[in-house]
Amino acid sequence: MLEDHNNQSDFSADLYDEMNSRYSFFDGIFLLIITLAVLAVLPLYKIIKYMSGAVQRVFASII
Repeated sequence: MLEDHNNQSDFSADLYDEMNSRYSFFDGIFLLIITLAVLAVLPLYKIIKYMSGAVQRVFASII
């Protein structure tokens, strides 16, 4: 990293290739995490919806 890069375009191209491969790797992990999160949230959403309905019924009975 400290040595002179008199050919700057080659260096930036190498850096870009490295970033690109790393980005695609993390992109795949990111998509996997998003998919898992959506699959985990869908039943949670139904549970929360049901719970909020139950809470509203409880408050309605109190009021």
